[in-house]
Amino acid sequence: MERKTRGGFRFRYEVRDSPGKGLGVFALDTIPAGQIVWQFLPGLFVVHDEPTFRALLAPMTRDEAVYLFTHSFGFRDLLDCVIRVLDDGALINHAVDGNLATGFDIPLHTRLDTASPAYLGQVGRALCEDRFALWSSRTIEAGEEFTNNYSDDLCEPAFFNQLYEDYGIVEDYLD
Repeated sequence: MERKTRGGFRFRYEVRDSPGKGLGVFALDTIPAGQIVWQFLPGLFVVHDEPTFRALLAPMTRDEAVYLFTHSFGFRDLLDCVIRVLDDGALINHAVDGNLATGFDIPLHTRLDTASPAYLGQVGRALCEDRFALWSSRTIEAGEEFTNNYSDDLCEPAFFNQLYEDYGIVEDYLD
């Protein structure tokens, strides 16, 4: 299923089966190291705090909740919130030696105030900065799957521990 660039992707890609991982996103062109491959775009992600994430989970079955957990994440810089990607970037799979990395060496320009009622909006603006984009960490060959080492980039908010218990989810569901 070939696609031109869409959503947050800056390069042509296709979504297809990834052995042992379900669907994956694959490069259609060679991409040099140091390029933004995917980035957050307004309207193509949602930021939740604990109450809104719990409300989203409330009507779900356990299987639906597991899917939501495996497609939602937090960043160490963005406390007490969960992000859901709404474009094909959600299909980028994990690999210890991933070819994509988040630009955490880039300074954050958006002011974040966790005590502010506007915090989730501040997080939304921050996500659109290059700091949270996925950069090619090496040359990616045409046909290669885009992968990211989630354990290097992501962290779960503290309230996930209670939600795992509530839904009977073992925390190693990403294995």
